[in-house]
Amino acid sequence: METINVRGRSFTFDYSIGKHSPGGPGFRQPQDVAFGPDNTLFVVNRGSEGEPCGRVSKLTIDSDYIGQFGSIGESDGQFVWPTSIIVDQRGLVYVADEW
Repeated sequence: METINVRGRSFTFDYSIGKHSPGGPGFRQPQDVAFGPDNTLFVVNRGSEGEPCGRVSKLTIDSDYIGQFGSIGESDGQFVWPTSIIVDQRGLVYVADEW
């Protein structure tokens, strides 16, 4: 367990998920997260200008990797600079891309 003080407030972290990775069960510059109706976690990975990523990771809250979708590009299902994500009540996923 780790405690961090920020601007006079203390935060204690006792659990984290994911790791730094360009694909698979890790994250590359995560920008936003959303939960699906079944508590599935979706994470938008942006990457950096030198190493773009443009994908969405899907995993359980227990950090079990389910899969991913998206890639770098400008076609359907691709992202250039993804910024945010929401999941509606039916489980449909919407990703905003700044491009």
